[in-house]
Amino acid sequence: MEHHTQFTHLFRPIQVGPVVYKNRIAATPLGNTSVRPDGSFPAASFQMYRDRAAGGCAEVAASETVVDFQYGSRVCVPPVDYTDLSSPRLRGLRQYSDMLHSYGAVATVELNHCGANRFPSAGRIALGPCAIEDNAGVRVLAMDEGMMQEVEERFAQAAWYMKQAGYDGVIPHMASGWLLQQFLSPVTNHRTDAYGGSAENRMRFPLRVLRAIRARCGDDFLIAPRLACSEYIPGGNGIEDAVSFCRLMEGLVDLVGVTAGVYYEPVRSGEFSSMFDPHNLHWSLAAAIKRRCSLPVMLTGGINAPEVAERLIAEGVCDLVGLGRQMLADPAWARKAQEGRAEDIARCIRCFRCFPGPLQDTGGRMLTPPDKKCTVNPCADLSELNPPLQQWPRPQERRRVLVVGGGIGGLTAAYTAAQCGHRVTLLEKTDRLGGLLTFSDYDADKRDLCRYKELCIRRVREAGVEVHLNWEATPDNIAAIPADEVILAVGSSPLRPSIPGIEATVPVLQAYQAPETLGSRVVVAGGGQVGCETALHLIQTGRHVTVVELREAVAIDANPMHRVALMDRLEKSGVELRCGLKCIRFTDTGAMSEDMAGDTVLIPGDHVVLALGMRANRETAQALEHALAGRARVQMVGDCWEASRVQVAVEQGFLAARRIV
Repeated sequence: MEHHTQFTHLFRPIQVGPVVYKNRIAATPLGNTSVRPDGSFPAASFQMYRDRAAGGCAEVAASETVVDFQYGSRVCVPPVDYTDLSSPRLRGLRQYSDMLHSYGAVATVELNHCGANRFPSAGRIALGPCAIEDNAGVRVLAMDEGMMQEVEERFAQAAWYMKQAGYDGVIPHMASGWLLQQFLSPVTNHRTDAYGGSAENRMRFPLRVLRAIRARCGDDFLIAPRLACSEYIPGGNGIEDAVSFCRLMEGLVDLVGVTAGVYYEPVRSGEFSSMFDPHNLHWSLAAAIKRRCSLPVMLTGGINAPEVAERLIAEGVCDLVGLGRQMLADPAWARKAQEGRAEDIARCIRCFRCFPGPLQDTGGRMLTPPDKKCTVNPCADLSELNPPLQQWPRPQERRRVLVVGGGIGGLTAAYTAAQCGHRVTLLEKTDRLGGLLTFSDYDADKRDLCRYKELCIRRVREAGVEVHLNWEATPDNIAAIPADEVILAVGSSPLRPSIPGIEATVPVLQAYQAPETLGSRVVVAGGGQVGCETALHLIQTGRHVTVVELREAVAIDANPMHRVALMDRLEKSGVELRCGLKCIRFTDTGAMSEDMAGDTVLIPGDHVVLALGMRANRETAQALEHALAGRARVQMVGDCWEASRVQVAVEQGFLAARRIV
């Protein structure tokens, strides 16, 4: 396939050690291969990796494969005998690597030892650079020479096993706060022997592991460690340490993957960027490694745009780009860019839906990892479906489909149904599509969400959906529209409790659309995620903003990692947070509130923006459903059934359309 001239550097092959990458795009570790003891794969897991390979990635990596099941696993997982070449597991892994190779992808696996960061349920004894007993009661033993030799052997044996299973190489995990990074970091390595102190000493044990892998697997096997090139925590490693580490790895490894941060402080340390961070936030780290070392460099960290990836490679910042969460958002990223369809890419909005935060101990139960659902990709993880989506029947005839509501759930349902071959009509009661997501047109921190909304609108137009704006469906007029199937996506409305003066308050969407109508002091009534993000937006327009919340903390409905980023941003912005206050009356001077002691407090403001939550338009939907009884099958999706997240509306809209056969 010819590459698009816009991305000539991105799609230029490159030789890295013993392998040739067909382009400069890698799907980085994000979810393991989940091979069962009988060698089989869960269908969703296998499909996830197939999609990345079929989507054009030059490398597809599986993540965090444990090398030591006695001390190296932080959770309870079934052990693998890496010496048994006749096991069903090895045959299953061979099936996986063969599949990746069939698409021309380099197949790699990330090898990991958790070190001191072990859950008690996995074992009360752990290994690390220093002896400690953590707060969870896990006793960490300082590794001696014998323990180091044992761990070296475990890494080398696991790598050799993967080579026998057809993998092209391994990614020794030297990031995220796991064992090898624990030796590298002065925060966790306080040794006074040859393995502590200077950067060279702290690198000594990781180098032993890398040499052991090379000795066991030979020069025809890719070794591409993932390195935290800055920990961004007090006392942690910085770029000078990383340069020293990389120089010591020259001639031993084939590639270095540049990342940053630590797992247990993922947002603030930069391991995972939030929507408040710039994209490509680790570029300067990669540039320093590339400039001062001879190793090829793969850069990861918030990259979602092919034009940015092209520039990074063209300017010599890195040799390859690694995409993690973006591969959940759109596994066909590479193919779309290569075909000149970059505008069709669903770009990761960094909402943390796929990874809400560090896993916690299960108290001895088998760990159930977080699902890999994605706000902008309803197919990212549908493992709960039985039968799997791939086995659902395809439409047998073209149906007349009516979608009521042009919000994100309705848009998804409409273009999905049209792509399945149905004749689709979409009714929207306002003069524009997008529903509640039209607020993203005005919010600088939601540019990626806005882009996704516009993508969905464009998909509707390109799929040939017949769109009618300013057309409000009612029980009286809806039955006149011929339809075999109806999908109701009539959304939700702001909650408006019986509080005196509420009629003078400003709805959130109006505050976004016309901030010039607000005075210099604004009170946001409601400190959930929506209220806090509205306050953050308004303070950036030059206003003084106070959030009033009944509960003892704000944004408690937010995803845990997003909440960390949001709270940090609120603190820096100067938004005033007033918790433990109940709004009892709204006036032209602000919000009269009552504290826990029953005392009255006035929160001054020229205007009050109402952000007390949303209420499903269920009565509207049920009235429409009743009017259609006996005429068409009706499905309800999104907020009209229960006010929820964008991801839920997208998934429900997609599945509703796929049920039409």
